[in-house]
Parts: sequence; C-alpha cells; structure tokens
Amino acid sequence: MLGDKAAHEPVLHFPQLLYFCSFTLFFTSPLMLSKWQSFLWSLRHCYRAILIGGVLAFVMIRYFTMAHPYLLADNRHYTFYIWRWIINRSWWTRYALIPIHLLGALWIQYLLSDTDIVFRLAWVLCTFVCLVPQRLMEFRYFIVPFLLLRLHYTRATRFELLLEILLYIIVNAVTVYLFATKKIRWSDEEPDQRIMW
Repeated sequence: MLGDKAAHEPVLHFPQLLYFCSFTLFFTSPLMLSKWQSFLWSLRHCYRAILIGGVLAFVMIRYFTMAHPYLLADNRHYTFYIWRWIINRSWWTRYALIPIHLLGALWIQYLLSDTDIVFRLAWVLCTFVCLVPQRLMEFRYFIVPFLLLRLHYTRATRFELLLEILLYIIVNAVTVYLFATKKIRWSDEEPDQRIMW
C-alpha cells in the first residue's frame, strides 16, 4: 500500500476551485498584456455572473474550507506558506481574496472562449472531479487542468510568450535557490529538510 489512505479520503473541498482560479490567473498573467482592455470590457456584461459568483465563493469559503493536517504541518511546501501568510492570516483574509478568485474564474472563461462547447464542458467537469475531492491544497493537483487549458489557448503574442517563459524561469529559479540555500530543521534525529513545490 502506498501512502496514508486515511489522509487521502475524498471530501467536498470546493475552495480548491477558487485556489485553482488564482493559480491560473498568476501563471497566465503575461497573456493579459495585449488583451486586458478587451477582457475588462467583456466584464461589463458579466455583472450578474460576478454577483452570483461572489455569493457562491463566499458560501464555498464559509462552509467548505478545509486545512489538511499535512498542509498545517509540512513547512517544506509553498502551500504551507500561502495558507499561513495569505489565506489563513486572519478570519477575513480568505474572504478578501474573493475578487482575485473571481477575476481568475472570469479570465479562465476568457481563455476558453475560443474552444468548442464540448471541450469547455469536459474541461470544467474533469477539473471539478480532479480538484474538489482533494482535501490537501497542493499545486500538483492543478497541473493537468492548467496544462490542458494553456495548450488550448493559442492567441498569445510572441512578447507575451516570452514574458510567460520569463515568469516560469523566475518562479523556478526562486524555487531552486530556496531548495539550495534554505534548510529546515524538524528535529535532531532527522536530516535537514528542503523547500520544494
């Protein structure tokens, strides 16, 4: 048997969708460069969707937010620090992130606008099934839906692609630097731990 089965039982963790929206917004932000005006212009027709989305996000956060014991205990991962310093900093910070989550959701809708309806429905369903049952907030669960989304968006300019590559290089360089230089001591019996994704 691999892993702790009890630690990976399926749950209804709807905020994973919100975290994924913000993740996608961050990692595709260079693609907004030439489209931010048309994207913002398209939002003026979405005020009802924004209002309903805000209410749904509030309900998701209020009643379905979960902190997996691994998330709270394992300080080797970025998600530990994101949870501690941003999402769970105080009772109101997770609600203050709702506009960013909604902007990410609307940006995802914009990125999917050139795909056909079958792909959109399949992608939404598969992303839901992939993320919602996971209690642990971990970036590895976001990779497949993100890559499928990104591979289907083809309207990026060369400059936007260069900025996107630069963003990935910076994130990975910071990760390698932290891995190489930051040691985390858990106990005298265990070897020093390292920061990783």
